[in-house]
Amino acid sequence: QFQLTATLCGHSYGVMSVAFSHDGSFLLSGSRDKTCRIWTLADTSQVRILQHDSDVNAVALSADDQIIACGTDTAVVLWTGTIPLGSYPLGQEEMRDSVRALDFSPHGSTLAIGYDIDYDTSSIRVWDPTTGQPLDECEEVQVLGESIFDLQFSPDGAYLVSSHTRTART
Repeated sequence: QFQLTATLCGHSYGVMSVAFSHDGSFLLSGSRDKTCRIWTLADTSQVRILQHDSDVNAVALSADDQIIACGTDTAVVLWTGTIPLGSYPLGQEEMRDSVRALDFSPHGSTLAIGYDIDYDTSSIRVWDPTTGQPLDECEEVQVLGESIFDLQFSPDGAYLVSSHTRTART
């Protein structure tokens, strides 16, 4: 049976995304207050605040818990500890390009990014997190008429599933 064990307070606006570390020792939370916060689960204390230039809509951790990916309104920002590894803009400035979902593959060599291009078109790209560039062998997938809400790799990394306004796709 599940029960509430703690409430993590600290964000000043809505929390948009959360992610557990793979060892279960800490939690990430991304918020419209332009921060990603790192919490330890042992005592539910806030460990670090990673500041961004816009809302943090999605967060993810690499399989080894060494890289944090934060999806903002205009970019994916990769961090190791408190050191930003790089900020990678998604597209043309006139496009909305708001990151909505992130997931690292189980082996950690790819990062799936789901984002809205405009109000009725979403897109999915698979990137190499070490270079911040899309993988040449993986074509961008656009979904017309639907926003993206979430995406996730299968445990073996062979599939990527995404959820949209009215559908789920693999």
